[in-house]
Amino acid sequence: MSRSHRSAKLTESQKYAGGPVRWLGAANFFDDHVFARPYTRTHPRYGGPAMTYPDGTEAAGYNGTDTDPRNSRVYDAACSKDILGNMGIQYFETTGPSDGLIQIPDSTNYASLLYLAKDSACPLWTDYAYASTLQAADAGIDGMWTDNFGPWDSFGRAPVTRAFGDWSVARFRDYLAANFTAVELVSMGVADVTNFDIRTHMKAVATGWGWTNNSLTSAVWKRAEWLDEPLWRAYLIFKRQTGTEALSNYYSAVKSAALAAGKSEFLVCGNDIPTFNLGWCRGDLDMVSTEHKFGWSLATGPGGFKGPPIGRSAPFYKLAREHAKSLFVNVWMYNDSYTTPFSHPAFCNAVYYEMLANHTLPKLSPGDPRIAGDSATNAAFFSFVVSVEPLFGARTPIEDVGVYYSSSTLLRQHTPGDYLNFNAQPHQCAFWGWTTALGELHYQYRALPEWKLTRENLDSLAILVIPDAEVLDPMAVTEVLQPWVEAGGRLVITGDTGKFLGETGNFDPNPDGLSVAPLLNNPNVTYLPEEIGLDYFLAYVNRPSLLPQFAQAMDSARAKSRPLRLVATNAPSTAGLTLHQDAGTKRLCIDVNNLQIDETSWQLTPTGPIEMELRPPAWLSGNTIHATVVSPQSPAPTATIETTANGTLRISLGPVTEYAGIVISMLSAREIRRNEDQTVTVSFSGIPGVSYDVERSTGLEDWEPVATLSAASDGGFEYTDRAASGIGSIFYRARAGD
Repeated sequence: MSRSHRSAKLTESQKYAGGPVRWLGAANFFDDHVFARPYTRTHPRYGGPAMTYPDGTEAAGYNGTDTDPRNSRVYDAACSKDILGNMGIQYFETTGPSDGLIQIPDSTNYASLLYLAKDSACPLWTDYAYASTLQAADAGIDGMWTDNFGPWDSFGRAPVTRAFGDWSVARFRDYLAANFTAVELVSMGVADVTNFDIRTHMKAVATGWGWTNNSLTSAVWKRAEWLDEPLWRAYLIFKRQTGTEALSNYYSAVKSAALAAGKSEFLVCGNDIPTFNLGWCRGDLDMVSTEHKFGWSLATGPGGFKGPPIGRSAPFYKLAREHAKSLFVNVWMYNDSYTTPFSHPAFCNAVYYEMLANHTLPKLSPGDPRIAGDSATNAAFFSFVVSVEPLFGARTPIEDVGVYYSSSTLLRQHTPGDYLNFNAQPHQCAFWGWTTALGELHYQYRALPEWKLTRENLDSLAILVIPDAEVLDPMAVTEVLQPWVEAGGRLVITGDTGKFLGETGNFDPNPDGLSVAPLLNNPNVTYLPEEIGLDYFLAYVNRPSLLPQFAQAMDSARAKSRPLRLVATNAPSTAGLTLHQDAGTKRLCIDVNNLQIDETSWQLTPTGPIEMELRPPAWLSGNTIHATVVSPQSPAPTATIETTANGTLRISLGPVTEYAGIVISMLSAREIRRNEDQTVTVSFSGIPGVSYDVERSTGLEDWEPVATLSAASDGGFEYTDRAASGIGSIFYRARAGD
């Protein structure tokens, strides 16, 4: 695996003995530095075009001494800058000789590593990605993990500090000319779009509001009035669109370069999703491989997700999965503020098995004290994962409830200085609150990002929840939501959903009020004027007392919807239930993970028996049903399954301490034949690895056990009856062994 860097780094700083000092970074490639040859832009295979400024001027050489990488014109042209025109640089302090190092501003210390953020509006970074990937793939690399796969480099939490690179400023002029009329531009304060500079405009607005001393941390940059400033809103939309374009181009370039190196399989993973994405990444990614923690987070504010027993991370995993092509998510689980809980195996297992139930696996980093888990706990968990891979590898979730995620609403809440209310982000926290509550009520739900709001995706759902999505364009209502509701879909809408227009409407206030207003009198729609999800997510102490209001809202929607696939009649809210299917092998899986951890003893309290009712898919209905349980606990919980008169399956599961996976499949005879020697061979289809008792009867009344066999990796097993000669009618059956 290779990591895509965005740094300028001094080589061999700690071994420095007086020789030449070289800074390593993208400037070496673009400037064709002699010491870096042949691997520069002039290389016949790994080369590419020169870096340029937006006006086409080649960005070569230095604006000052060539011993300071900050003077490189490559970085000046292509890196992110603050609103004053300065590059945003993160300095990493070092010790030892200071020869050739950079003195950290306002400090006596020196740095040998600088982080220079890319301006995603610069198209030359795509060429650099292609060249770098081609060289890496030729060297045998099979994939790439890319940090900051989103707006962090080119937008940031405080855009005033890094959203104004030269390419962004220049291309914004083209965006304005293409999306607004001359009259509209004049009304917004743009007299001459060809010379317009968004930085000058915003500084003038800020000065009118009391901005002084060129301060980038001034409270002026966080004023709510920025959300009413049309050019700032246009710039937000422009940054999102060019950011998405850059990530898509990056993904395409990496894949093309890998293919040119003969690698049709080349993994591209991305970080920071969904922690800080704002709609940048929209599916052009193989797998999310992201950092996660339970405390302070850009995705939640200071309170964080919290760990078990009160916190849930399944919503985070489910939303992450929607941003990439893979069904799986990889998480760097940090133990920040949770060092003590993560030192206990039971707590780790509660966290890990919630991951497994939601197609997520932890990234391990032996020796890193910040990464959760110890060697024994981690090894035991992955040993179990390997053991169930033949059963789980091809399964996909079954979800009949969707929760809408509006990245545009998050983006519109961004001032130049930060989120308007970072500590209580309205839609974001409402989304976390609703998904947490639905999980605790055992609804099978999915996250539905705004770019996936299509009739095709809605047709697989019975209910859609839209929690306070202030940005919802009327076209999405008339062309997608309204036809779906009229066809029988059920909506739960809360708060000020549809208060603002979408990107094509520049996030303007909707002149007709809420865009969902035409739906609110439809009997298939439940409307809650107050948003309950935000309060639920932030209620870390008294959440259980607030859960009934979600149950009531969902009961109202369920009464009018088609029957849900899975209903748990007595499962505690601290038990996670997730339903999966593998239609190819005709299997269903119900994962039960337990989060009821005692925060004094750090032991898990078993769930108690759990009763469920399952409406099986058509391919399973009417067949002989068999269930087996896989679990890390020994003995595994037992499960019984009964087909009711209306065709549903009534499932009873014994107490679960950590995790149990119920695997439900058809038990059927594939083939039965009498051989030339008059023996009989019968082939069965079951569950891989499960032992079956084969029984024989001549009259369907008395059954004789004849063999115990284990199903192979494809679920098949067969028995040859050598005592069948001379018997006319003979019957066989197989039952799962004890």
